Amino acid sequence: MPTDNPLPVSLIDGLFEAALLVGSPREAFAPTFVRANEPFKSVTGLADTELAGLPLTSLPRLGPGSPLHTALEAAWHGDEVREGPFADTATGGPHPTRFRVQPLAAPGEERLFLVTLQSAPGGQPDSHATPPGHPDLTTTADAGAEPVEVVRTVLQSVQAVTGADEAALVENRPGEGRVVTHAVGEAGFRQESESSRNPAPLNMPSTLEQPLEQDGEVVGALQVGSARKDAFGEADRRVLRLASMLLSRCLSMARRADAQLARHRQLIDAVPVLISYVDTERRYVDVNATYTAWFQDDASEIRGRYLWDVLGEEAYTRIHDYVDDALSGNRVTFDAVVPYRGIPRHVEADYVPHFGRDKAVLGFFAVVRDIEDRRRADFDQLTNARSRSSLEANWRELHERASGQGRELSLILIDIDHFKSVNDRLGHNVGDRVLKEVAELIGQHLRSTDVFGRWGGEEFMILCPDNAETDAMHLAERLCDIIAGHGFDHAGRVTASFGVAQLQPGETRQELFRRADGALYDAKANGRNRVEFASDSGA
Repeated sequence: MPTDNPLPVSLIDGLFEAALLVGSPREAFAPTFVRANEPFKSVTGLADTELAGLPLTSLPRLGPGSPLHTALEAAWHGDEVREGPFADTATGGPHPTRFRVQPLAAPGEERLFLVTLQSAPGGQPDSHATPPGHPDLTTTADAGAEPVEVVRTVLQSVQAVTGADEAALVENRPGEGRVVTHAVGEAGFRQESESSRNPAPLNMPSTLEQPLEQDGEVVGALQVGSARKDAFGEADRRVLRLASMLLSRCLSMARRADAQLARHRQLIDAVPVLISYVDTERRYVDVNATYTAWFQDDASEIRGRYLWDVLGEEAYTRIHDYVDDALSGNRVTFDAVVPYRGIPRHVEADYVPHFGRDKAVLGFFAVVRDIEDRRRADFDQLTNARSRSSLEANWRELHERASGQGRELSLILIDIDHFKSVNDRLGHNVGDRVLKEVAELIGQHLRSTDVFGRWGGEEFMILCPDNAETDAMHLAERLCDIIAGHGFDHAGRVTASFGVAQLQPGETRQELFRRADGALYDAKANGRNRVEFASDSGA
């Protein structure tokens, strides 16, 4: 049977939690569906047309014998809060939520009960996965109204039901005392600013107040006022008790959400990378605290400004095409040297577009990392080839992939011939130039998939994934000829020796290296300026 009390019907839609209103006559327990809010319908898959006015027994899984029906009956008899596991209405199987039944102090011939669904501890009771079609409650919380809309609905409903001239939310604020923060009356709904807050209580001939409690603490009150004397009775007090309970629940959830948002903000501000949101006008909507460290401007001074105003024209020109791509709806990742306000920084950036419900691009999230330190660790500072640590990391990855998938992998070791003599005769400055030129020559003739680096001293390494042994030999021979034919300033003719090995089935990295190193030794012993190949594991 539909309820005659409009207050709980209008308020339940404002709850963030999945909620159901159940009614029953006072003289006999006969539970009936009254109303379900959007989160409840999303979680259970039930629509208003299936619920309104129907007895609870119309859904066998919620009828006599079900945990919910039993809890409702106990609450009807004992006027106590009850909890239990919520049974899935479609399959009868376990649902990853628990219910809470709370009797409401409603006036009239009907008793009302608020049923709310809450995520079970750990999210999945009894280790059952979420049933198909039932999203987790955390994904349905957004279906509820915004906190200010909840307050508006509460105050307007209370004013209408009690016949009050004014209805107000009073909050206890540290240092301010009790102040009216929201009100509804002849002027409509008002959300008071800090400068226009009024002291509480309402200054009217008749007033009625119900405390708002959260976790056992009084945090404010719900008030109504009237220009008429003795305007309110016991029925109005029961209305305020019901409204204050629903309002406390909504405000408590909103405050928990605010606290969580504050923790997220602290976490984002603590991350030493640039994190921001940019709108389609190319203005910063929000930035984290790292922007202050980079640009010496407070984050509040950066919000609302255009990219080029913050970064500098030269830097914006460098990233302009990437920004265009992100605002076209594409995720963009790039690695570049960007002159932020004239200071070059080697950065790695990720731009993630943000889409609205109509799939239109609303802006993009930007995450920008300074990778100069990482680059210094990954690349040899003299030759700009990869460092030994970077080579080893890439080698581990390539070896695992080749061994696990049966793919080819070639290893080439290179050693500059008589390099000690170059240093001794011509000095280390000339020796350093030779190392840099050899690295440049090799790097110019490799595939994009090849990994090249300085192994140590005058020795270099090339990892060639997906490369047949004949291709590796041809590459080594070509590089050998190129180095020997190059004219090195101040050093004259320089040559190098090469050892090549192909990964064998079941071979470890150490075994592969020993074979390539053995081939390099053979090249040195056989006259230098040549390539030797380790033909098998016994070579």
